[in-house]
Amino acid sequence: MKPGDWIVTPRKTKAAIAVGEITGSVLYEKEAPDPYWVSRPVKWLNLEVPRSAVDQDLLDSFGAFMTICQVSRNDAEKRVRSMAGSGWKVNAPTDRN
Repeated sequence: MKPGDWIVTPRKTKAAIAVGEITGSVLYEKEAPDPYWVSRPVKWLNLEVPRSAVDQDLLDSFGAFMTICQVSRNDAEKRVRSMAGSGWKVNAPTDRN
């Protein structure tokens, strides 16, 4: 990860995802609780993107990992950035499966 990269994380306690942008280098905070001593600053673009606004193939990819990964299939980054540009509006149904 590097500054300028976008991140997406599922909100486990609600039907939403959060989208943010990495804004700086890795921070090491030895006094932080385990496992949070390593982090990166993030500018959150939207903490409440409804899951209903995201195509199922992307939701499956976002929720499939327990660690950091790059989701590049099916133009994932382009599609998320497009959602941001349209005010996070609900996508029209697609033929993607």
